[in-house]
Amino acid sequence: MATQLINLSNILELHKRAKDTDALSQDIATFNEAFKQLDQAVETVNGRATAFTLSSRNILDLADEAEKWLDRHDMPKKSRVGVRVFHRPAGPSAKSYKFRATTTEVVIVRRTSGWFLSEIKRGSVNPKQGATTRYIINEATRDVIVRNALAGTEIKAAA
Repeated sequence: MATQLINLSNILELHKRAKDTDALSQDIATFNEAFKQLDQAVETVNGRATAFTLSSRNILDLADEAEKWLDRHDMPKKSRVGVRVFHRPAGPSAKSYKFRATTTEVVIVRRTSGWFLSEIKRGSVNPKQGATTRYIINEATRDVIVRNALAGTEIKAAA
């Protein structure tokens, strides 16, 4: 199910700023509206399913972790635009579970102003299948990651 882009970074920022009482009253309405949009998208996809699915909080945590992943790779802000992250939670762990379980699959995308939910849909996951998180980057972004990883390393030709 395709969805309109929902600004996850905006929700995270409003949540962090909520500790500042001066900005609190103005931000509460904005936060509630943005979070309600995200909740509606999640509830529409999940339906009555509750196990092996993602919640709004899980998606916000994914956006936060994705930003930390970019930070760990010393990614400049301008190179972050266009990075996509696909995520699907783990399947049932019980040996007695014999069938595929319904789950939630999401794709978030990094724009100049932060992370956006670009796709959320129902999926299925096998028993004993682990969670899947894939970072989808372009070649230029890959080159930046490799260059940063090899900074300070001398590479010699094989003898």
